[in-house]
Amino acid sequence: MSTETDDRRQLAIRSLEHEIGALLRRVRRGLAERALAVHPELNASSYMLLSTLHEHGARRAADLAELFALDKGSVSRLVHQLLELGLIARLCQEHDVYAVTDEVYEHLVFTDAAAPYPKQSALIEQNLEAIGMSMDLKALERTTMYSKCEDPNTHWQLCTGTSWGKDYADGDTFASPLFSQAAIGPQSCCNDPMVGVTDEMLQERDYDPVAIPSAEDQIDKCKPLTGDERFQCWADLDTYLMEDVVPWVPFLFDNNVVVLSENVTNWSFDQFAGLPALDHLAVSSS
Repeated sequence: MSTETDDRRQLAIRSLEHEIGALLRRVRRGLAERALAVHPELNASSYMLLSTLHEHGARRAADLAELFALDKGSVSRLVHQLLELGLIARLCQEHDVYAVTDEVYEHLVFTDAAAPYPKQSALIEQNLEAIGMSMDLKALERTTMYSKCEDPNTHWQLCTGTSWGKDYADGDTFASPLFSQAAIGPQSCCNDPMVGVTDEMLQERDYDPVAIPSAEDQIDKCKPLTGDERFQCWADLDTYLMEDVVPWVPFLFDNNVVVLSENVTNWSFDQFAGLPALDHLAVSSS
């Protein structure tokens, strides 16, 4: 009885091995056919790597080696073939990041040609390369840069030289000009991220329709209020914008160095100008 059971088990194992072998051959044949459809010189192994990059986006060579349980040399050979065939591109030399060629594009970035913006932008470019993003950086004269950044028709992805200073101590000096629908360019200024834009407005500016949150109702609610109620309303709008809409992402924190004469005994900071307030300086009588 034991011998008969063992024989049946061995027969079942051989049958299963046969089926698995047939399945693997069909898979390899299918991969080879798919690879051939992409490029006549593409092999099945390289096709699998290409499919992974297409499905999951840019990846480091080390990540691909771990995913496919391959050594660095094997992945390097597969990557080399895909590069030679023009099917993928290296996004970052230092970190060995690759992506499918059709998905590789440079992000259009405008910056101020005056110091210190070109050096700041170069550092940003270096940091973005580490995560597989490349920049088409345009350093422009300041007024030209602002006109480009305030015009959605230029289809920029990042403006690193623009700034905003409040005119007076109230939330509306930020809310209306920066986040209202009426401030969306190119005819208006300065809702650069196009908060509250409609599908029709996007199509007019040559963008595909996409849902972008609006702050119109909150801004209209705050405008007629006064006192603490107004202050709280603007604070709530700030929370909504930064947590739900996220039109801005902090990428730079400046240190302002102020050099003063030893004769200056007291001073205050002008938040609009970014300099000591000239009407609030105390000087020694000596």
